[in-house]
Amino acid sequence: MKRIINLKRRKNNKINSKYFLKKRHLKILMKSNQIKKINNNNNNNNNNNNNNNNNNNNNNNNNNNNNNKNNNNNFNKINFNKKKFKIGNNLNELNSIIIPNDTTHLLFSNYFNLQLNQLKIPKSVISINFINNCLFNQKVCKNSFSIMNKLKILKFGDNFNNADLPIKNGDLPISLIELDLGTLYNQDLEKGSIPLNVKKLSLGESFNKELKVGDIPPKVVSLQFSEHFNQIIKPNVLPNSITDLTFGSKFNQPLLPNSIPNNCKTLFFGVDFNQQIQINVIPPSVTKIIFNRSFSQKILPNSIKSNVKEIYFSNSLLESELENLPKTTKVYFNS
Repeated sequence: MKRIINLKRRKNNKINSKYFLKKRHLKILMKSNQIKKINNNNNNNNNNNNNNNNNNNNNNNNNNNNNNKNNNNNFNKINFNKKKFKIGNNLNELNSIIIPNDTTHLLFSNYFNLQLNQLKIPKSVISINFINNCLFNQKVCKNSFSIMNKLKILKFGDNFNNADLPIKNGDLPISLIELDLGTLYNQDLEKGSIPLNVKKLSLGESFNKELKVGDIPPKVVSLQFSEHFNQIIKPNVLPNSITDLTFGSKFNQPLLPNSIPNNCKTLFFGVDFNQQIQINVIPPSVTKIIFNRSFSQKILPNSIKSNVKEIYFSNSLLESELENLPKTTKVYFNS
């Protein structure tokens, strides 16, 4: 079968196979021209670096003189307009925490476990990230983000479970476009608890609750289920705005008609998924499907149609099991 490609046997493959089954994120360079562009950029960067080395000594002297005058401008250029401030290490007294007024990216780490409204967080903050096994597990509420009307990105950490209480409608700022509920969060999603404008949603590592219509807001484009999520997706529960859908390692439930959003383009299944794909389950919008190492089902006639341009398997299925795939579909193996 000419369209079957073994990822390990081809060095100049269109895909970098070491990213093929990344368990949480699909990070695959799908087109060869992308790889060429990266290679060209690397060559250009190397040449530029050689030229820049000759000028470093002079620049260092100039920089020392200019740092005091243009500190803010230099910081903006280096960090792509990000002004980061980190809280968490050696945290002793609340009064000792002074967040600069121009901070845009706020990082909480390690021992931080205070209510957010106890801090004087400036209105300029657009991103909050709890990192490095941060202990934060306080209940969030409307008052937690009362002045942060520009907050776009919120990523909870390894210990957050909202003090074992569900997030309520209105607790999170409506300005959010990206939300990660963190490692331990496993509470029921109430309708409206995920802000209406969120486009990228990650339900974390532990989330394993049944979803209902309206739990996922209608503007979500990218939805990533947790590693432990293993619930049946009922028809029409997921909004049709979703284009990228990622299931975690434990998901192994049959797919029902109308359970996959009508505009979905990429489907990623985790390690345990081994369900037969039935007819009229995969919508015509899907162009790419990635299966993982447990999948060993025979492809049924018309279950996967010609709209699927690329399909990936971790197991080397028999050719007879793939005979019902469209001839135009490219098949990749990571065996």
